[in-house]
Amino acid sequence: MFHRTRQPAHRLLGALLFVLVLCLAGHGANAQHFSDNFDAYANGSDICAAANWQTCAGTRSISNAQSVSAPNSAFLNRNGGVDATMLSRDFGPVSQLIVVEFKIRAINATAGTKGIIARSDSNTDAIQVRMSTTQRFQYFTGGVWTNLCGTATAANTWYTVRIVTNPSQPADTFDLSVTGGAYSCSATGIGYQNNVADIDKLYFYASGNNNADIYIDDVRVYNPAGLNLSAGAANPAASTIDNDAAEVAMLQVTVQETGGHENAQITQVTFNASGTGDDRSSASGGHISDSQVCLFRDTGTTPGAWDAADIADRKSVV
Repeated sequence: MFHRTRQPAHRLLGALLFVLVLCLAGHGANAQHFSDNFDAYANGSDICAAANWQTCAGTRSISNAQSVSAPNSAFLNRNGGVDATMLSRDFGPVSQLIVVEFKIRAINATAGTKGIIARSDSNTDAIQVRMSTTQRFQYFTGGVWTNLCGTATAANTWYTVRIVTNPSQPADTFDLSVTGGAYSCSATGIGYQNNVADIDKLYFYASGNNNADIYIDDVRVYNPAGLNLSAGAANPAASTIDNDAAEVAMLQVTVQETGGHENAQITQVTFNASGTGDDRSSASGGHISDSQVCLFRDTGTTPGAWDAADIADRKSVV
């Protein structure tokens, strides 16, 4: 919570608009559980010869024919009536907020089905997303395939698929977005195929038709970094500060770390005046006195109130 300590009345005149800037320590950066852009492998080599992929079937190889991050991608070539698949190494189990992201490109938009299954440590299918024979991206939930939207996919187009989910939730859901070319569709709160406690591996497949060939590139599983900054539960109502007021509650904010990290740190708080010319801030020749703004943890006996324990715990920020 931020408080203003007692200052002369003229300090309060004008349009004082403050911008709160939070500078975070590196502990809150993206944690990456799995990443492969296939560029470190030799063109034409077997995908499953690489350490990131543990099981493959059908015809599969590293290819430099198409890529997003040059020079290579993974090529699943469904031919001879045999599905082409590749299963990633175990990268978990991960039981926190994660993003599963990859690029996919189909040579034929209507032939066969091709997609991804996110599996748990116990090999339970949790999330399944595919490109269908009807030229739609679909997800599997409630025992049926559902179109992500009515927009048709196109052949030989790279699509970015992004799945955001937290398998530790009691009722497992995920958010799905797909973009590429003129295509941009998304949905939120989609139920899992099966509820699981974690995500541990990714399974890509090209099946059902000998022309169901796909390229896969830039596969990543990571924690999205970030902090949610919002009004605190006991945020004081807007009010006019009396000239003789002291230790007045100005703003309470709640900071929630959203990236699955316990040790994200706020290392700096900066207040910038509006600079409109009618304030009494440093932007117009005045100044903000020491201890005029204080930052403290609301650790006192009354949440949202400025009490003795909070005063002892306060830190001056300007």
